[in-house]
Formats: sequence, C-alpha cells, structure tokens
Amino acid sequence: MAGKIVAVIGCTRTGKSYLVKKLAEHYHAPYLLEWEEPTADADIVTYIKKNTHPIERYRYFRDLSVAHHLCAEKMTGAHPLVFIDTFWFNNAPWIEVYNATPAERRVMQSIFDADAAALPRPACAIYLEADIETSRRFADMGGRSFDKEFETQMIQLKNAYRLFMAHAPLDFPCIEIDRTGLDFDTPEHLKIVTDKIDSVLKP
Repeated sequence: MAGKIVAVIGCTRTGKSYLVKKLAEHYHAPYLLEWEEPTADADIVTYIKKNTHPIERYRYFRDLSVAHHLCAEKMTGAHPLVFIDTFWFNNAPWIEVYNATPAERRVMQSIFDADAAALPRPACAIYLEADIETSRRFADMGGRSFDKEFETQMIQLKNAYRLFMAHAPLDFPCIEIDRTGLDFDTPEHLKIVTDKIDSVLKP
C-alpha cells in the first residue's frame, strides 16, 4: 500500500520548515524542504529583495514545489508517510503579492490553474499561521539575507493567504494551526499537531 503525503503550507516565516522537520522526526519519516537560500539561483534572491521579475520568481518556486511533490509521490512507495514543506497549492497567494502587471498575473494564474487540474493532492495539508510579531521574531533569528527587505511582502502575503484560504475550494483535508505562542520543541505543543494529523489520516 502506498504511503501518504502531508504538506505544510502557509505564509513565509511561520516556521513551516521547522515543523516539517519535527513531524518527520516524530513519525520517523522522510521529508523535503522548500528551498535553502545558499543553493538558490542568485538572480532569484535579488528578485525577492527588489520584488521584481514576477514570472521568473513564480516559475522558479512553482517548478521547485512541483518537483518536490512528484518526488514525494515516489517516496510513498517505500514510506508510510512523507512530509513536504509547501506544495504547488502554496503558489497561488503569491500571485497577488508579486509586483506584476495584470497580464503577468493572468499568466501566473493560468499556470496555477493548469497545475490544479493536473497535479495530485496531498493526503493532508497543515495550514500554518502566525501573527506578524511571531514572523518578525523568526526573521530576526536570521538565515536569509533578504528578510529586512521582505517584510512588506510578508505582510501582504499574510493578508493574501488568509483571503485565499477563506475562499479556496479545498478538495483535500486541511488542518489549520495558529502557531502564535506555540513552540514545537515543546512536546505538548507538537502533540496538538500530531493529534490532528492522526485524526485525519486514521483508517
């Protein structure tokens, strides 16, 4: 029997990657992270800082998320659970955040619509939210060279994500977690998430 994919989605700087790692550790499962800046195309990092080249940014992260999702699909042949940091669905809210022309937004939306029609869904998604102060704290912890320039985009993305999730016709189970005040190094806090996953994925 094939395994199942669990994806963690949400705005940047909500702790998605860290939660993926903690869940993978808890379930003794493999995982795939969205990206790491040191391995990214230098031009993409510049585009993020300046909020330019929306099509190039969209395609870069879209191609990465699709590749990871398809890789995770293969991994389910050998593992009961596979965790991924975002999947193709996560790209939609960004369309409203990029500094793009109406024509560019239509192009990005057409790519997303094609992906939604053709690509598989995870067995479960976790929509991770955090208030702006929590996200700022994560940004202050460092790790990305563009965090200071990115705050305006981050605030816009939080709003775009909430609006998108309020109206998106979800055809897969989605667990909403507000991690404001939660520390996933605390067993009781991580258990909030794992209990919900177990409930959704139970036979």
